[in-house]
Amino acid sequence: MAWPAPLWHVETVGSTNDWLKAMAREGAAAWTVVRADSQSSGRGRGGHSWTSEPGDLFLSVILPPPGNRPLTLLPLLAGVAVAEAVRERGAKAQLKWPNDVLASDRKLGGILIESSTEGQGPATIVAGIGLNLVLEPERLGEPLRSSATSFRALGLTPPSPDDAASEVLARLFVWYHAFATGGGEKLRAAWRALAVDWWGRTVQAGAAVRGIVRDIDARGALILETEGGRRIAVMSGDVREIRLA
Repeated sequence: MAWPAPLWHVETVGSTNDWLKAMAREGAAAWTVVRADSQSSGRGRGGHSWTSEPGDLFLSVILPPPGNRPLTLLPLLAGVAVAEAVRERGAKAQLKWPNDVLASDRKLGGILIESSTEGQGPATIVAGIGLNLVLEPERLGEPLRSSATSFRALGLTPPSPDDAASEVLARLFVWYHAFATGGGEKLRAAWRALAVDWWGRTVQAGAAVRGIVRDIDARGALILETEGGRRIAVMSGDVREIRLA
């Protein structure tokens, strides 16, 4: 297929998401893409910095507004696309809610969905995707050294950033079409199948919420069952498994 919008390649930017949001303000169309060789101010969810050295994948794409579909499912959609592409390359990727791509229990990639509005027009939605291809975790400081991985660190031949980008974008385009035309149930089923095996286990969400993982709902929220049997929907925040004695 021919990609429906411009594909940009730049050497260095502060952030591919910021670069593409600026392009959107100048009229860039949906599905416009930018890939950078490196970022000087790469970031993940919650403003966390993202190590952005040459050789890894730093990619952003403008997504079309999904009509009446929930925007909160988009991080899960992008995660499924990345995990499928990674698995085709031999890494046993799993998804950790809401936006982490793991391999061997370490972070291989991450998703950052940002939306902004200008005047009365529809929101601009930018999906940022970072994927560690050649990163050497031992060069990082703690805690990243013990929590990050890459294709190379897993003993796999890393794809080139261009190959990785094309494989991720192809799956992102297909999954977005399925989501926009058919709803979110197929997407949620795919996400569950790729998720870390925390179903029925106790996790901590943020600083105060603890419960047993039961499901993800139609909005992509994580459904936890608290000690008193009440079910609550968690829409954002870091989640970690609690090892109970």
